[in-house]
Amino acid sequence: MDQQFWYKKFQTALARPYKGIMFDIDGTLIIRGTRELPEIITPKLIEISEKFPVAFCSGRRLNLPREFIEHMAKRSKNPQKIRENWF
Repeated sequence: MDQQFWYKKFQTALARPYKGIMFDIDGTLIIRGTRELPEIITPKLIEISEKFPVAFCSGRRLNLPREFIEHMAKRSKNPQKIRENWF
C-alpha cells in the first residue's frame, strides 16, 4: 500500500467525531522531572475538557492527576464539567 492510501486513511480518521481523548503525563503533558502543567497548554486542556471525556494514562499515583484537574477546574467557566469529564 502506498503513502496516499495511508494519508487518506489518516485524514478520514481525523474527520470522525471524537468520543474521548487520552493523554500520557510524563513527557506529554508535563516536562519530565516536573510536577506542573505548562501554562501554555492549560487553556487548550480546559477547552478540550469542557467538550470531551479525557483520561490520563500514567504510572503515577492518582494525586498528581487530581491536582491537574483541580488546577483546570479553578480556571474554567464550567468547573463541574471539567471534574466530570476527567478520568
